[in-house]
Amino acid sequence: METLQVSVIQPNTHWLDVSANLHQLSVLFAESDLCNSDLIVLPEMFATGFVTNVTNLKCADKQIIEWMVATASNFNVAIMGSVLVCIDGKYYNRLLLVDSNGSIQHYDKHHLFGIGGESRFLSQGTSRVIFNLNQWRIMPVVCYDLRFPVWLRNKSDYDLLICVANWPETRINAFKILMQARAIENQCYSIGVNRINTDGNGLKYNGQSMVVDYKGDVLCECGTNFCIKTTTLSYGELQVYRSQFPVGTDADDFEIKIKNHN
Repeated sequence: METLQVSVIQPNTHWLDVSANLHQLSVLFAESDLCNSDLIVLPEMFATGFVTNVTNLKCADKQIIEWMVATASNFNVAIMGSVLVCIDGKYYNRLLLVDSNGSIQHYDKHHLFGIGGESRFLSQGTSRVIFNLNQWRIMPVVCYDLRFPVWLRNKSDYDLLICVANWPETRINAFKILMQARAIENQCYSIGVNRINTDGNGLKYNGQSMVVDYKGDVLCECGTNFCIKTTTLSYGELQVYRSQFPVGTDADDFEIKIKNHN
């Protein structure tokens, strides 16, 4: 598909209230024109808020994933967002891409936010993954991953970088700059989706979700309030730019060595 129409949702996520968050999103899907999009992108841990201390926490991953599958099918769209999942006694911050046929692709967050306790309670993903949707190749990124350019370096294997985040207001300028930098250095579109308001740990979030093109120009941004924005990305225009300015041919070769935090 030459174009990809993407909608980002920047919500006020209710702390650890899965039912309230899923209901809120269900209403948005019903009342908006999201069915006209190819892909809907939600923030990191969109159904719970960014929770790291999983002690005595009842995992609701099955309920959340079932909602993603049903909603994607009902509205004939693909949905992307991260979910706290429990597997064999381990917890992962898992970014899911669910299409309208119920097919699920996933990436487990690699760079766990140790400062916030994530590496203490959650298990690290160890595989770099590329999602595929309508012939577009998507590099999935979860929040803190965005700070590590080696992991995200384009090996001519993706066209769109998507970062789902719970990025606090105190460091939001870094989020915005890094979204543009990653688009420029990897010659790709980049999409960053954040949340608003305050979580259960007292951290404040002010959104600033954005879509950036391969030159680093901001195509649209959400500001600091609840927001739904839709943008159409052009694969043809991306390929023309890459062919006219092929900086990737001069890139250095490298090998990634996994630093295991588990």
